[in-house]
Amino acid sequence: MRALLILIYLTQRSLGSILLPVTFLLPGLRRRFFLENKECTNRENLQASVCFQFASEGEFEQILPLASSLLSKGENIELVHSSTSVLKNVKKLEQQYPNQVKRYLLRLLNPFGVGLRSWMTAPKLVMCRYDFYPELLLLSYQKHTVLVWASLIKYRKGLHFWQRYYYQKVLGLFEDIYASTVNDQKKIFELTQKTSAVVDFRFLRIIERLQNAKVKIDHVIPQFTLFREMPASQKIILGSAWKEDLFLLDAIPKDILVFFAPHNLTEKNYEWLRRSTRRKVLRLHSQTSKDEVIKFLENKNQASLLIYLDFKGVLCELYTEFDFAYIGGGFGKSIHSVMEPFLAGCQVFTGPKVDRSTEFELIQEAFPQWIHKVHSKEEFANLLSFDKMDLSMTKQWVEQQVNIAKKVVEKLS
Repeated sequence: MRALLILIYLTQRSLGSILLPVTFLLPGLRRRFFLENKECTNRENLQASVCFQFASEGEFEQILPLASSLLSKGENIELVHSSTSVLKNVKKLEQQYPNQVKRYLLRLLNPFGVGLRSWMTAPKLVMCRYDFYPELLLLSYQKHTVLVWASLIKYRKGLHFWQRYYYQKVLGLFEDIYASTVNDQKKIFELTQKTSAVVDFRFLRIIERLQNAKVKIDHVIPQFTLFREMPASQKIILGSAWKEDLFLLDAIPKDILVFFAPHNLTEKNYEWLRRSTRRKVLRLHSQTSKDEVIKFLENKNQASLLIYLDFKGVLCELYTEFDFAYIGGGFGKSIHSVMEPFLAGCQVFTGPKVDRSTEFELIQEAFPQWIHKVHSKEEFANLLSFDKMDLSMTKQWVEQQVNIAKKVVEKLS
């Protein structure tokens, strides 16, 4: 396997050199080429204990609780990412811990400069998800290598014989594997005969936020105390909602107070919503007075109402104030986080596009009665039973997930 990985790696580098002129002709590739030199911090005196590899925002969210825990203990870490979409958050973490973090944008186009092997100092490598670059896999022969949030979701319909052989060999390189879902756990065992725990590492950060939810809500949205007097069965929140989700408002009973938290907070989106819904709308923002809210709620018996939440960075905490949450995106490309409302104690509803959501699958495997995928407003209306979720049923499962995540942190330390 090692020889095969070296061959693939050398072939990629050779092709990259041959196609280098093409790189400079295309603006996107040219920008990436120069970024690969620029976005690399090389602190020679920094000896890291763990190196984390990831690509997407979702993968960064998975490793962040592990990284943050190590940083809080005074340990140094290295961050290797293949996508430029996470640059902002990676830089933010580096700025928070300037003497403990260094970062490296994986060289996919630029064959010059510092190589990953000579840059990396950590004895342990934690890879996330399924981006198995040969350069990274070759490090497994020298480092203690762990795979977290492991997923074979791309191949749920089956593996060709060559894919099966490849994944058997690749997964065999990891000393520890933590699967993202039960289905992935079964597939990994089938391929490798290795047992792997199922865990979502975002549990640690989400639960930390939820524990301090009331304090943050009262600080950011002091007007929200006026809504706490309402029974939970009389309100619902639409979180990270898009225009495509708005037709579902017709399925919600008129006496239910709707809280609408848009994915994009723009003046244009607000005006579009106000014109599109038959509900009376109050735009709740930092300048809205409590008297305005009280006056608006006086209309509750005469009209159906909607609160437009014009706040950033508090949606996760807000879920604790509700028993029911619809999460947007399912009638577009893909749903947003369903783990946040679920851990907050909400019964969760989404649109049909859930194939890319590991969180949806993980919850559905454990508690199918508390998460629902809807295809129409009629189906949504039928599922809106407003039965409160039995939190005692989820408590043990949540504790188990948290304990596994904490043990991984201890193992990495």
